[in-house]
Amino acid sequence: MVEAKARWPFLTHFDASTIKNDRQLVTMVKERCSLSQADADSDVRQWMKGRVL
Repeated sequence: MVEAKARWPFLTHFDASTIKNDRQLVTMVKERCSLSQADADSDVRQWMKGRVL
């Protein structure tokens, strides 16, 4: 999750330790960045290309 914290600086250590899948990450990004579901999903999918949580 180090890369995720670099991409989304608002992620705390606790956040990073509790996120277990991409859906949870999308939800967190959506809520913290005030994005639509589609925009948050797109943002996370773009970042996840080639990465594993």
